[in-house]
Amino acid sequence: MRENGAWTAPQPTRSPAAYAMYVAKAVGYTDDKLNLGEFDRLAGIWDSRGDEYNAVHRDDSTVKEIINAALRVGFAELTIDRGQIRPVRDEPRGELPQHGYSAQNMSGPLRRTTAMPKPDDNDGIDVTFIDPDTWTEATVPCRLQGDQGSGRRKYSSMPL
Repeated sequence: MRENGAWTAPQPTRSPAAYAMYVAKAVGYTDDKLNLGEFDRLAGIWDSRGDEYNAVHRDDSTVKEIINAALRVGFAELTIDRGQIRPVRDEPRGELPQHGYSAQNMSGPLRRTTAMPKPDDNDGIDVTFIDPDTWTEATVPCRLQGDQGSGRRKYSSMPL
């Protein structure tokens, strides 16, 4: 675990960032090969939101798959940036360029298309996960108000 930018004594944790760093270090990565600043920044975000990584790895997953499973909890994924493992989170990155479209800066006419929902489109998902209290597989149906769930898709929070 890391606290205030420094490593602490090993201890049990549910932190996605701490677990991802632990896995990387367990297979031989050193601090200079981990983007510790980004891991610490994301750990602060995830800890403040109460994000937890509760998983059991029973298969022959790769290190990349295991780290990505932990980072997915916080909507992030593993990337390699100049030789360092760097978690990248799906989040706003500042302002988008502000410019207008007109006939002078478009190569063709502006076209818009709209796709209407079809009867066989998904209208919900069933999420399967390992319950941290019972350590058994549990399923949670996720639907918007009024959805029947007839076209639901099944999703596992991690490969079981």
